[in-house]
Amino acid sequence: MVDLFLKSRKSQVLLLLVLFSLLCFLINPNEANPFWRLPPLLKELPFIINNGVQFLMYDWILIDVYDPVIEEFEEKPLFREITRAISASILFVINFVREFFLGG
Repeated sequence: MVDLFLKSRKSQVLLLLVLFSLLCFLINPNEANPFWRLPPLLKELPFIINNGVQFLMYDWILIDVYDPVIEEFEEKPLFREITRAISASILFVINFVREFFLGG
């Protein structure tokens, strides 16, 4: 029975439509209902993710990195240096494969 339900797209769509209709009639549209207020409650989620990534990229575990242009040490975040090293290694592999296929 369960296998038949999992393989049949029509029955899955029918179940989703019934569930959607049931939820539409059961959830009252008032300001005190948390289900009705769920989208406004989640509106800050992209900003939270953005602030977290910005903290990782600019403020988390600062290390001293020598800059040969100005001949001094600068503080840079460890996460930024790790991601820069990973992207440089991936670029090296891409260039190596490209040169191999081009016969260089």
